[in-house]
Amino acid sequence: MDEQALRGLASMASSQEQSRALEYFEHLKSSENGWKLCAQALTTSQGYWDDYVKFFCLQVIEAYLKDRYRKCSNGDCELVRSLVASLLEIQGTKPDKNFVKNKVSQIVSLVFVADYPHRWASFFTDLLGTLVLGPAATDMFLRVLLQIDSEVVDRDIVHTQEETERNTAIKDAMREQAVQQLTDAWYQILVVGKYISWIDIGLIANEQFVPVIIRFLSNALLRESACDCISEIVSKGMEPRAKTKLVESFTHVLEESGHFNLPQDVDVDFLAKMSRMINCMGVQLISCWQKMCKVDAEMAAVSLQAAENKVPLLLRFLGDEDDDVSAAVATFTTDYISLLKQLQTLSQKQKDNVEGEEEAMFQEYRKQLKTIFTNLASLDIGMVEGSVQRLVGDTLTNWKARPLADIEVAIHLLYIMGEALPLVSSGVSCHGHMMVMVHFFETVVRYEKFFQCEPQHIPHVLGAFLDERGFHHLQGYIEEILGQFGDLLTVNSPENGCQHLLSSDDQLFVYETAGSLIVSSNFPPQRKGELMRQVVGPIAAKFSTLMEGMGAIAPFLQEVFMPVVRTIFAVLCQPADERDQVASMERLLLQRGYYQFLATIVTNDVLDVLKHQDASNLEHVLMTIVRGATDMPDPSSQKTCFNILKRLVEAWGGEEGLPGFVDFVYKNIVPACFLAPLKPDFDMRDGQSALGGEFVEYLRGEYLATLNLSLDLRQQFCDALSLDNKQFKSYFKTFMMKAKS
Repeated sequence: MDEQALRGLASMASSQEQSRALEYFEHLKSSENGWKLCAQALTTSQGYWDDYVKFFCLQVIEAYLKDRYRKCSNGDCELVRSLVASLLEIQGTKPDKNFVKNKVSQIVSLVFVADYPHRWASFFTDLLGTLVLGPAATDMFLRVLLQIDSEVVDRDIVHTQEETERNTAIKDAMREQAVQQLTDAWYQILVVGKYISWIDIGLIANEQFVPVIIRFLSNALLRESACDCISEIVSKGMEPRAKTKLVESFTHVLEESGHFNLPQDVDVDFLAKMSRMINCMGVQLISCWQKMCKVDAEMAAVSLQAAENKVPLLLRFLGDEDDDVSAAVATFTTDYISLLKQLQTLSQKQKDNVEGEEEAMFQEYRKQLKTIFTNLASLDIGMVEGSVQRLVGDTLTNWKARPLADIEVAIHLLYIMGEALPLVSSGVSCHGHMMVMVHFFETVVRYEKFFQCEPQHIPHVLGAFLDERGFHHLQGYIEEILGQFGDLLTVNSPENGCQHLLSSDDQLFVYETAGSLIVSSNFPPQRKGELMRQVVGPIAAKFSTLMEGMGAIAPFLQEVFMPVVRTIFAVLCQPADERDQVASMERLLLQRGYYQFLATIVTNDVLDVLKHQDASNLEHVLMTIVRGATDMPDPSSQKTCFNILKRLVEAWGGEEGLPGFVDFVYKNIVPACFLAPLKPDFDMRDGQSALGGEFVEYLRGEYLATLNLSLDLRQQFCDALSLDNKQFKSYFKTFMMKAKS
């Protein structure tokens, strides 16, 4: 290994050392034996290299496995298998940091999907054999299984048709050869939940596993995981009759063991897991009923009765004061009401259940339950209207004697129900509490069409808007309020050292609030003008100062521009754990910040900062913009990049533009405009060109031909360039569909 080049991986390395390390990495990836050199370094000099060098070597090996391994020789296949065994042994005895272990598990999973079952039929036997090395090996075993789950089993991950066929063959082989062995291992480790989808349900829902899982519900450290495990088992795909029996067997065991008799002071996190478990049971039972009601009425009735029996538990969790607990059964609630709507008649018990649903609606998480309310109204509109009328009528008639919470709930329910008349005529707008007033005004605004039919109520409502209940509520306090948040109007600046907690958007809202207070006040025009000058004066002065200093900004930016760019890309080239979501987000934000930095330069007409850079440096920067426009998986950054390119074409694309830039446009920017939209996930945006007839001829005669488009389609596109923006946008979508086909 080139130790000199590897010094660039250190956190304190210079930009030159980092560039050399990046070049060495690309060399090893493309080299025929680069991966072997890295494998040798990992297995023979393990203690010598630091974590970043190990990660570097693993990345080289990963590139080989993804690109060339499937077509390797038998000898190289044996070397890879030997490497996997060595890596598992090393991590099982002298484990590295998590990001290295995760990368090792990814390497192992890549070998697995390529070799199992044909080239490495004993993969799982060999993997299970590493468990004797101890707890670290067990940790590595589980990491490898998680990676295999992501590569092969997880249905939430989208795969190509070829990958789907490959995964199907792998899962078939696993069922025949490995699942029983894995189940025995999981029993010893007891981490079954994640792997329920892998295996036959009979291997888990049996006398060996179920008592252990139920026993763990009494263990404070394990009970949440036990709930998750039961939820996964219940959700396992199987025949409706068997599924109903499975759910009821769990219900019977849980009832007998007393786990449904929850104390009042039970931990909220555990309660949320129990709620999710009941939700899974109820949803699955309703699904069984739907599948059997037309083919097996007797068994459908059993499933329906089983679902009915879960409703008391549903109501207990739905009425819980904690949002996480109540929201966890929302799906069961919605499905159950939908079920009742399909029945021709309701039993008394079912009607009682509906009433219970209504009582549970008045909880803090009403937004999530709005659908339930709507479905209840559809199921029995008379019952809902009567209940709402009684509650709202009683509350608004006696609002002076009712608690604040009752008044607020009544108005909110009225807001949902859509009956504004009692609200307007009750006089509740005189209550005075801000929460009541906000709901009152929002409800009145929502039902403004009501006043077209009942204009006699307009004076009452208009008065509420205009007097001390509305616009004049703060009249006597306006100057005091402006003085109180005056410091929030100070713009953050390195010069003044001001740093407050408001974001730029929040500060804009404060400015808008200040302006609204001043304009709607009763002050004479002269005083309003004075207050307005106090508000906007500091920022206007700051703007003037910035404008005066603009002449000195460009030379400074020219000097620091490339060091800033090199530093940014040095950080982006650092190896990172792909599973570290925080690090991934930080990298994304850094990339986004880089493109916004460039956008600021081009939109503020300081293009000399770019124009006076060395030609090779400028080309490098321009290519980063092109790659951002075509390859960046961030729509916001993509849009920024295209806007930068558009501005540069407008500024440099003419006869008096930057020398050589037109050639760059033809070779790089024009292809980017086609490559990005051809990608399936690209959101079409319109664009413009400033290059005229020469550009059209280049498209027709050269570039479009490289896309294997017919002469007729090329001509159609060039003709469409003369359309206005709206027409071209419509045509461009059609053109891209034809190009993709």
